[in-house]
Amino acid sequence: MTRYRFFLQLLALNLALLATLLALSSRYPALEDYQGLYLSSLATLSIICILLFEVGKLTIKAENPNAFSQFFLASIGLKMLITLLVLMVYIKQYPPAPTQKWFVLPFFVIYLAFTGFEIGFLSQIAKIDSNDDEADAPTLPF
Repeated sequence: MTRYRFFLQLLALNLALLATLLALSSRYPALEDYQGLYLSSLATLSIICILLFEVGKLTIKAENPNAFSQFFLASIGLKMLITLLVLMVYIKQYPPAPTQKWFVLPFFVIYLAFTGFEIGFLSQIAKIDSNDDEADAPTLPF
């Protein structure tokens, strides 16, 4: 996947999520108070995606054949930790304090959308490298 294509898809994802959040906020006015959380989540997860894309491109070319798999597993845990921290900091630091738990639903929609996007582009990065390896791999006689 080229950088241009990656950034174009990331932009499309952010615009789609932003439109979804605006529609939800207009339909459910109680969510308007938490737009800061949703926007900070979009920004945080976009930065994480950019870092994952760049590091993923580097690890796929590493000498260690397990580097990409290790990176992929570590990135899942790190992303979960960072997003939980963003959520906890927002709840503790920014008023109004949530009076109901529904405010977190759009946050999880954002998280799941970015997770799907990450799996997609990291799979494409891995597939490109595995296709190159298949050309060099010896063929079995049967």
